[in-house]
Amino acid sequence: MQKYFQRNSKLSDVNRRLKSQIWSSVVTIVLVEGRNLLPMNMEGTSDPFCKFRLGQEKYKSKVAYGTLSPSWLEQFDLHMYDDQSQELEVTLWDKERSKDDCIGRCTIDLSLLEREST
Repeated sequence: MQKYFQRNSKLSDVNRRLKSQIWSSVVTIVLVEGRNLLPMNMEGTSDPFCKFRLGQEKYKSKVAYGTLSPSWLEQFDLHMYDDQSQELEVTLWDKERSKDDCIGRCTIDLSLLEREST
């Protein structure tokens, strides 16, 4: 009879896998605006957008065409897991037809910030 049943993993392994799938915090990002960005196009403007990455989660803002002072007013909710890096990577890009150009990049260590605050 035993040959028909798969052998179960240790209970601790199962619990570890379940815990890694449950997020511990939500990081809410409100992308408001950019100011005095570098001109990346021949016209002296940029077509900027932002990318956010926290662990395996990634989000991308809308493109603000033809401006050096974009206004987005977008909100992103990223999930933080206990067993992942708490570094938020923010990159600013200029939209191009072939390959987008990176305008700038920064990382923010979220473990250094106070929780439950703006």
